[in-house]
Amino acid sequence: MGDAVRDCRDALKLAPLYAYPRFTLALLYRDQRAQYDLADETLLRLIELLPAGEQRDLARLELARTYRKQAAASPDDDSSRLLDRAREELIKATREASLSEDLEACMHEELATVLDLLGRGSEAIVALRAIGGSLQRPDAAQHHERIAHLMARGEQPCEVERELIAAQEACSARLDRSRGADEEQALRAALVTLKAGLAMFYAEQGVQLKKAHRMAKSALKSAPGNLGPGGLAVCEGARGWVAYREGRVREAVPLLEKAVEHSVGDAQEWAHLALALEARSVSRRRHKDEDLDRARDIWQQILEHCPRSPAAEQARHHLDLLPEHLHPPRPLASRGLKVTAHPFAR
Repeated sequence: MGDAVRDCRDALKLAPLYAYPRFTLALLYRDQRAQYDLADETLLRLIELLPAGEQRDLARLELARTYRKQAAASPDDDSSRLLDRAREELIKATREASLSEDLEACMHEELATVLDLLGRGSEAIVALRAIGGSLQRPDAAQHHERIAHLMARGEQPCEVERELIAAQEACSARLDRSRGADEEQALRAALVTLKAGLAMFYAEQGVQLKKAHRMAKSALKSAPGNLGPGGLAVCEGARGWVAYREGRVREAVPLLEKAVEHSVGDAQEWAHLALALEARSVSRRRHKDEDLDRARDIWQQILEHCPRSPAAEQARHHLDLLPEHLHPPRPLASRGLKVTAHPFAR
């Protein structure tokens, strides 16, 4: 890495107006050294030197990305200021520049990311909508899925369903065009995950549970040959959560146990397991206390390790209701809990 920085600096000494080494140097400062001020300075100088055109527009996009990455490593006040700078740079670039279709899409995607981080989800959706959608676009499935994730926070179930179905259709269409190509396996994996995601969404809404059951079952059946542990956890979690919503808690618990094992302690998956254990305790008189104690342990550790997660509010409520018994604590996961969850899980 040191050699790469030195090479770029040497190249700039020989040709100060040459864009490539300055651009490379900025990305090295940002992505390899986390020296954001130097990256900002280098990109601003590059933008100043370049004439209007795609290279200059690309430098402006990378400047906005640099502000966003710097924001992630900064205190709250500085973070908001940096995100606003990123937003302003992107808006200015999209208004002033004559962008290629691909670069304009990248600009809008980055703008949506920044707006989402600023808590302006509805504006982020507008930014993504501005890209347009076509089944022919390579990233059409991710595009629709991302809009669905943003909409899910605003309780727009019909729109979320429409976007998730569009994501599946786009992925399926691309898979049909990619038979025998290098990307075929990745597309198969994406299609399985999208199917599990739609099943999870239906389960959360409490609608079309029979359809959700079929989709989750199909996704889980396809998962072992197509997905790694993380993807397998999504499918197991969806299958278990659908079973819980259908009232089949004895079936739900072991599925959710597998999901948390494969997801290495995802906070929302653990919350689902705690709910299923509470429900199962009603029909297990001999083991009622065991299920309730384990559920209580889960809620307690979610609250301790993930106090700002969506699952934490659930944890507080359930800890107030559950009886407390003296018992040996049971560790949840050897590698701890994470605050990452399926976007349609509550």
